[in-house]
This record gives sequence, C-alpha cells and structure tokens, in this order.
Amino acid sequence: MFRKEPRPIPQPCLFHPAPFTFIYNGGTGDCTNPPSRAEACTDDSRLLLRYMACPDVPGTESNVEELVCLATWKEGSTRYLVGQISQVRRNSIVSDEDTYRCFIYKGQHSDKTMTYNIAQSGDATCNGVSSPTDGSRIMKLTNSDDEHNRCHFPSWIVDHHKWFSLDHQHQYHFTTKNATLKIMNGDTLVEEKRLVCHSILEQKDRKHIKLVAHVTRGCESGHVCLKFYHRAAGVLELQQGAGLWESPDDACAHHDALPYITLITTSLTPSRCPIFGRYSIVSSLADRRRRRQQTTIGDPESHEAASECFQGSYESASFNCGASQDTIEFKSHCLTTVYTCYGSWTEGNLGFVVAAPGARAPRPDTFCFVYRVSSSNDTGALAAGGGALALSAVRRACARGVTPGAGGDRAYNLTVNGTCEQSSKYNSEATRLTSTVVLILFALACR
Repeated sequence: MFRKEPRPIPQPCLFHPAPFTFIYNGGTGDCTNPPSRAEACTDDSRLLLRYMACPDVPGTESNVEELVCLATWKEGSTRYLVGQISQVRRNSIVSDEDTYRCFIYKGQHSDKTMTYNIAQSGDATCNGVSSPTDGSRIMKLTNSDDEHNRCHFPSWIVDHHKWFSLDHQHQYHFTTKNATLKIMNGDTLVEEKRLVCHSILEQKDRKHIKLVAHVTRGCESGHVCLKFYHRAAGVLELQQGAGLWESPDDACAHHDALPYITLITTSLTPSRCPIFGRYSIVSSLADRRRRRQQTTIGDPESHEAASECFQGSYESASFNCGASQDTIEFKSHCLTTVYTCYGSWTEGNLGFVVAAPGARAPRPDTFCFVYRVSSSNDTGALAAGGGALALSAVRRACARGVTPGAGGDRAYNLTVNGTCEQSSKYNSEATRLTSTVVLILFALACR
C-alpha cells in the first residue's frame, strides 16, 4: 500500500553520488551502447534516468524517467527501495498506481568506482523481484570517472562562502570542498541551481578564471561556461553562459557578449575611491526626471514640491576629501548623502566603483558607479588640472551598456572645483576673513 502524495525520503537517494552510466535489460538483451546515464537532481531524493536506444537490441528506446525515492528497508541481506516514476518527455502512465515501483539493489565499492546492481518490479508491488539480478527490468549503474574531483574553484572565490548580487536579490553559496555553487533567490529557497566545477580552461593569478561547470536545476542539467573576475577584496564579477550544453566541450565554444553579474560579500572593507577633488553638479538625471514629472502633472502644488528636498537631486560632490579618503559625498541645500567606496577598477576609458551609503556593511541599496573623465590624464590629475566627470549609479550590476552621465538609476555631469586641499585652504581663509571682519565690527561698535 502507498500513501497518496507521499513525501520523499529526507536523505539522498541511495544511488549516490550521481552521475552514473548504466546498462539495462528489459528482457530482450543488454543495452550497452550507447550507454544510458543517471543524473542527480537539485533535490537529492530524486534521480533522472536517461535511457538510450540500442540499435542492436530490439524493444529499447530513448526515454527519460524521473525517480523519486520514497522508502527503503532491509530484510536479511536484501535491500529494498520503493520509488515513484514519472515520464519526463511523454505521458504513457495511465493511473497513479502505475507510477510506483519496487527495487532490490546491491552496491559494490572499489577504490575509484561505485557499482549498483538493481532489479525493478513490473508493477506497484515487490512481487517478481527476488534478487538484484532478477526483475522486470535489471540495471547496472557505475559512477562516472568524476572529473569534478580534480577541479575546484580557486581560494580567492571560496574564501567567502556566501556572495550576494549587488541588489541582494540572489545569493551564491559555495559548498562541498570548494566544488559546488548553489544559487538562491533572496533568503528563501525559491530556486536552487547546483554548479559543479568540471574543468578549468584559463586561470590568471588571482584576477581571472574561465571554467566549465555542470549545472543542475531541478532535474534539468547540462554544462555551462563561467568566467570569474577578481575586482577587489570582497568584490567579484561573474559571466555565465546562457545555454546548457550536453557536451562540456561545447559550453565555452561560443563567444557571445555575456552580461556581468557583480557579486559582493557582507564583510567588505572600505577602500580608497579612485576619484579625487570637489565638483559642481551641472546636471543630473534625477533633476530632469523631476522636471518632467512636474510638467506632466501640472499640479499647482508641484511648485511647492519643487523647492522640497528629494533623493538624487544634488548641487555638488566631493571624492576622497574625508579623513579616511574612502567616501563620496553628495550635497544639496538640504541634503547630504555619503557613500563608502568598497572597490574599484577600470576598463579602457570607463571606471567602476562599488559603494554603499554610510559606513555599514553593504545592503540592498549598494550601487555601482560607472564614470568617465574628459581628460586624458588620470583621475587624480583631473581635479588639479580641470575637466569634467560623467557619473552614473546603477543598482543591479556594473553594467557595461550604461552611458555615464546619461543612463542608469541616477546620472550626474560634473565639473571640477578644485582639489580637496584647495577647497580646504579656501574654506580656512574664508573662515579667518570672516572672523577678522566680525572682530573689526565688534571693535567699531564698542566705540
């Protein structure tokens, strides 16, 4: 008897660890070539059985079945498994009872391989199966020569086990001896992908690695191309191929322009911002959006709202002018917002800065600032020699398609006012001058 809507066993399915290759016999001979394959699912209580058709064996055909392991027990030396089978690509099962099967199995260990002999019943009973080699269908599973055991993610990735996308919508969790990466949505496991390192194609010191990984999502699996870039302490970028390929050799054979995913840890260390000096904001995307909104609404109260302070509308900015030289400060007549820099790098004439408000660990309001300077000098000479700066803030990732000063979630066009030292000297002189004037006026009043 079987419980309706049963729960899978809490531990991994006993045919573990997948993947396996297997031969099977349904009564007409062994189907050995091409070999069939058993693959793991994201849920370890499930197993995907890919049956191949052997041209020289009548009655064999290509088919994909998903096995859910429901219960196990042992009688003497005989081990039993009850599972539920569903057809993945077709619907040949006519009743719920037809989905249940009984298995007798025996495992054999060696130094490098694990082999299972399995007999499957022909109906939803354990009748007709008396040994691992006697049943309606018999199979022999042998785990593949697992290349994953020779491939690991480098230490500069797995030193932090948890990484988050810039907007904190996805979590990337490295487990199992540096070889497995689980990707989850937020704090709840809405979707889980399991990526296992298959082979490393390129590796450059602690800056870049290109590898092929075997990815499993549900019971769907294949090979994917991954590229990791070390940008700063606690900041990575990832490029992931869009398609899944059956052959690992095909995964990185295509040279498509892949988007960058920016990954950060929860324990970032503040770092020096790559831009220096004080700037005036000539125009901003926030200002233009606000004016368009007021024009569209046409509400008389919008004139009062025009004078109100709102996030993103600033008049000036300073970079690295604080005591710690790791902050970006935006100012308006009524608002000051300070961002802490956590990492930066350049690509051609574009620069990228990962920053978050305040000095706490990055939160979902972490930004990537994409910038371009108008001078051919470096950004340090820009503040001293004059010039302009175009800057855009992007929430989701350090996107390459964003035009600094014109795109992104916020955009600013700035001109240089001077270095931090020049501005500080000017402020000090202005303060002394003001104090002198006050003293003179006070002396005149006393007369």
